[in-house]
Amino acid sequence: GDEVAGYKVCSAPSRTAFDLIGDVWVACRSDGGVMKITNKKVSCTDKNKDGKIDTAIDKNKNKKIEANEMMPYLKDECIDFIVYPEGKGMWNTVPRAAGVDKNNFAWIGFYYSDKLVKLHPATGKKVDTIAYSKGSPYGISVDTFGNVWMADTNSHTSRYNPVTKKWAHVKHSMWSRGVASSNTGHVYVALDTASAIAKINAKTLKLEKEISIGNGKYPVGIAVDHDGFIWAINQGANSATKVNPKTNTVVGEYPVGNGPY
Repeated sequence: GDEVAGYKVCSAPSRTAFDLIGDVWVACRSDGGVMKITNKKVSCTDKNKDGKIDTAIDKNKNKKIEANEMMPYLKDECIDFIVYPEGKGMWNTVPRAAGVDKNNFAWIGFYYSDKLVKLHPATGKKVDTIAYSKGSPYGISVDTFGNVWMADTNSHTSRYNPVTKKWAHVKHSMWSRGVASSNTGHVYVALDTASAIAKINAKTLKLEKEISIGNGKYPVGIAVDHDGFIWAINQGANSATKVNPKTNTVVGEYPVGNGPY
């Protein structure tokens, strides 16, 4: 439960995704920026050649990273790069989704232009662009079968098959936000107003369960950890909830900063 790192990033960071080696992609909706962060300090680059890695440290040992313990913007040596795939600071360059595929390439969803943009893991260079079906797309993930999933702020989540180039849709309660896939062949969707997590069979497209995490939580982000537990970030409760997907029950809830997104 300790907070071990913190970074000053691009404007209004609203999406994150871990890659296959644990590094992090951050998509910023205000300026169109997409940033990549090296997660492990031992793998960061000593860019100024001073013999140490300049990055955030919990100096007072209170298990939190506070503002004065972070590096200035773009001075943290664990930040690899920032790119602007659709341009910088324009109204229509709004990334609202971030995911990583089995080859470690990032996929960024752009809200206004209805595009999925594929970025190279080492440089952030744009290597592919595809259009997706109209709607209100929000979160994104790639399942174990290689399909791309898009949460929709209406009452469904969509699956895109890159081989057949076709879409399929799964209905559930209103307002799906973050979406994450697991190695068990399931997709999990944060349902904010329902304060629940939708559990979908990625192969059969069956909604298996809507897991309640308690009234007023308003989960927005979601992820699957190394041990297979599901984590929801709760904007309404300033907390993160841990769920056991085998029993579909809550096993822990932990406080975080105000209004987490």
